[in-house]
Amino acid sequence: MNKKKKTWFDNRLRYIFKTITYKTLSIAITIFAGWVLTGNMAIGLSLGLVEVTVKLLVYYLHEEAWSKIDFGKEIKIKTKKKKKKSKKKKNMSSDN
Repeated sequence: MNKKKKTWFDNRLRYIFKTITYKTLSIAITIFAGWVLTGNMAIGLSLGLVEVTVKLLVYYLHEEAWSKIDFGKEIKIKTKKKKKKSKKKKNMSSDN
């Protein structure tokens, strides 16, 4: 099974969809809690609007920051291969 290499856009698109689904649940909980605590649906909706606006941005920035941190990720180290000297050159230099 061939895995398609993810592009910059694929990774960003995934973050955007994660953010939207997370915030949908979060705002519903905030609206409901505001409504239950105050008994006023308008206040619940207002709290939800403020919450979604601020926290959507904070969540996205948080994900971006963590994508740049190597902590907990597998790190591959690139090493340079040394070039082997040819035997002909070695033998020629020993003839002198």
